[in-house]
Amino acid sequence: MQRSCRFLKVDFDCYFQNLLEQRLIACGSLFPEIESMYRWKGKIEEGKEIKAVLKTQGCRFEAICMYIVENGSYEIPEIAQVDVVKGNPLYLSWALEATLP
Repeated sequence: MQRSCRFLKVDFDCYFQNLLEQRLIACGSLFPEIESMYRWKGKIEEGKEIKAVLKTQGCRFEAICMYIVENGSYEIPEIAQVDVVKGNPLYLSWALEATLP
């Protein structure tokens, strides 16, 4: 049900708007700016990012990944699927309905 990925702020508005219009997500939420440290091309790097959570159904994962890879500013974006085991049935029904073609 949820996808987790890191965005730069400049990507946010366009990404969420397009994914909502295509009915690939029911909702997108942002966490405040976060600090990240990571190994990249043999060096330890630091950077500020915005963490996004996209609410959708599992069958939309590949299309969302493709969209982010093709349109994002990251060479290798972090995209991870987190399956929801339990949740508010009304919310889960809404999210599924919102992402039906």
